[in-house]
Amino acid sequence: MRDMTHLGKTRIFTLIVLTALLTSLLSHTYVVSSEKVILSNVPYYPMHHATCAITALQMILSYYGYNYSHTLLMVISGWDFGIYYSSKYRFGFGCSPYPVLAVIFTAKQLGFNATYKTFSDFNEALSWVKENLRRGDPVFLEIKGHSVVAVGFDDEEGALYIHDPSGGISSWEFLAEGFALGLNVSRYVEEITRREGFGAFVKVPYDKMRELWRWYRGYEAVLIKPVNPVTDLTKIKWADIFDRIVTNTLHGLEFPEEEGVNAWLKLVNDLRGNYSRDYLIVVRDFILGIAWRNRDDAASFFTGLSTALNIPELRGVSWYFRMTASEYGLAYSLLGYVILHYNDTDISNYVIRAANHIEKGIQYEKKAAELLSKVSKVLRLKQKETETTTPAPQTISALNAMYILAGFVLGLAVGAAIFKVKARRFAWKR
Repeated sequence: MRDMTHLGKTRIFTLIVLTALLTSLLSHTYVVSSEKVILSNVPYYPMHHATCAITALQMILSYYGYNYSHTLLMVISGWDFGIYYSSKYRFGFGCSPYPVLAVIFTAKQLGFNATYKTFSDFNEALSWVKENLRRGDPVFLEIKGHSVVAVGFDDEEGALYIHDPSGGISSWEFLAEGFALGLNVSRYVEEITRREGFGAFVKVPYDKMRELWRWYRGYEAVLIKPVNPVTDLTKIKWADIFDRIVTNTLHGLEFPEEEGVNAWLKLVNDLRGNYSRDYLIVVRDFILGIAWRNRDDAASFFTGLSTALNIPELRGVSWYFRMTASEYGLAYSLLGYVILHYNDTDISNYVIRAANHIEKGIQYEKKAAELLSKVSKVLRLKQKETETTTPAPQTISALNAMYILAGFVLGLAVGAAIFKVKARRFAWKR
């Protein structure tokens, strides 16, 4: 009887515990989380040109303790080369790599793992970003053609925190309305830096982020983590990078009809036809201004790399890109004059002269790519020679392994027999 009473009490106690546990789980299901995570030590770098993807990448790499120069990242990514231009929409850009792909390539070349994710559902995308932020990892985000870094979130406020590179002296609106018109930009610097929605730790409501983040590939994000970071210039796989630069310069990386030499030639043809002032602003600032500056940076980089790698031919590559920059710069200046005097004088002659300078720049750009292709081939031959002359590590074939094993077993057997004989003799002597 006592056992039955005890059993009944045990069942009742167990039922109470299970009920309390179930109630607790159900109540937690409907509690709104007020979690807040902000990575306060992610460095912030403003972009001073239209280089948001590389600037965002630079922030992440520096967060992990690897402070690569902006120019090095630009060259490896391919962002200093090529062009994107659509004759149909009469719009272009002074380089052609897709930002996300450029960032992934650059990170991997430098010994970092780059996990690319694209989501069709915003909540799923946000959940993945928050999961990484909890672990202390900032996340690269591509939002409608602009790159930012997710550095935190606040569920109570319902907002994601980002580092926006355009908190410097550049933004799309600013370039189109101010700098593109040839105005003095110095007085706008402070204003643009303070503008809400630009800079470090910008709080973007989830609803606004849902609208901003989604682009034609969905909600795109890249998690970049160090694996075996390369800090020695000579250890980088330059042949792979040079081949990519050559392809990007001549043909483009994704859309051959709208990138590379074809795109430049279409641009020249359009310039010699009917053109509006707005179109000339786009060509001047979004194409020539970027291409001119980037080719000049690349020329300086190749001069230094020539010494670091002891490859004199890279100085020739540097010279060709410097001449390319010079020609694009002259075209930029001529179009600047046309924009400022659009209604005051006959501008057709200046536009034609600008088109001629672009054509010269194309020829120099092609020569730079051709010489760089030769350098790449020489590097690959040297690499093969090194692999051939370096003794390969000794490997054991299956047959040799059998012989070794048989010899080992035989040796044990002989050793055991000798030990047995000696043991008997020792016992007999005793």
